[in-house]
Amino acid sequence: MTDRDYLVTTVPKEMIGATFLTRTSGEYGQWLPAGALTAKTPVTAYAVVRTKYIGKDTFDQDKQQKLMKDGWEAVQGFVGTTSPGKEGWEWKAFKTDVEAGEVSLPLTNMSWEKHGTAVLFLFKERVAAKP
Repeated sequence: MTDRDYLVTTVPKEMIGATFLTRTSGEYGQWLPAGALTAKTPVTAYAVVRTKYIGKDTFDQDKQQKLMKDGWEAVQGFVGTTSPGKEGWEWKAFKTDVEAGEVSLPLTNMSWEKHGTAVLFLFKERVAAKP
């Protein structure tokens, strides 16, 4: 976040080399607005969602299932960040493929405004499969 000194310390192996979308602390609780970015090539979009905050669920299994119904897939591996004091943040990464052009990450099975939590976005260029 541009206005905080928290750090992402660990990401799953497949996310290494992804570009982190830097936002302010006021934005990191909001879903990415449609058209906020343009992808020059096909990319994999990663949403790193805070699942626990001070020992409480902030994005439980029900909400995770709704996100997956919207085309997101859980990423295997640990996500770690620093957090203030003893807040003990826990995160989980999800991914979806996005084609080149205006980036839109629609949600139809849940309202991020009502049920969301902190979310970080990363993007990684997809490499075409070799024939």
